[in-house]
Amino acid sequence: MRTALVVAVLLASGSCCTQPAPSTCPPCPACPQAGAQAGSAATPATFTDNQGTAVTFELGAQAFADRVASSEPGDRAPTASGWTNPAAALAAPDYQGERDDPATAVTLGCGGVLVVEFVDNALVDAAGADLHVFECGPDVEAMHVAISTDGTSWAEVGDVRGQPAQVDIAAVSTPNAQYRFVRITDLRESCSSSYPGADIDAVGAIHAVAL
Repeated sequence: MRTALVVAVLLASGSCCTQPAPSTCPPCPACPQAGAQAGSAATPATFTDNQGTAVTFELGAQAFADRVASSEPGDRAPTASGWTNPAAALAAPDYQGERDDPATAVTLGCGGVLVVEFVDNALVDAAGADLHVFECGPDVEAMHVAISTDGTSWAEVGDVRGQPAQVDIAAVSTPNAQYRFVRITDLRESCSSSYPGADIDAVGAIHAVAL
């Protein structure tokens, strides 16, 4: 009776899915795998950016940044009304090509910096591009991308210029690392309009694991 109680507690807590499992545990057939939430499989989804590039994300809508960790507006801020809210860069892309809809994206300003965090997923390295930035407008304005597991120590991935606005993190990723933070810095190459700097609609992990 005592053994049965121990097994029931372990199964309820998920401890039977640890490696190695306790000797009292029966086989555990439903352990969550990378890229899936416990009890359900991830559903890949394809999103098309403002430049017409279709990108498939392993975790679908879950693949996008969830929280603004920090934001530093550039020293030439946007003069267009409403394009200064960094939270507009969160969640799945929703920019529809209308400059009069400020709720859908944020303009970083000339040299501005935006740090976003993945809360329920994390960016990982796999074959091909790993991270896609949904930049609004007819051109992809130059930006520098860095990633971090903890929001403190950063790996500099490199610059993004032109289309597509995505990066492969293989050169800087460490084995089995899960990156929860992305830092985007405008490179001051487009500062003369009412929307100076990069205009960010969404930041998505093409390759990701659910947390």
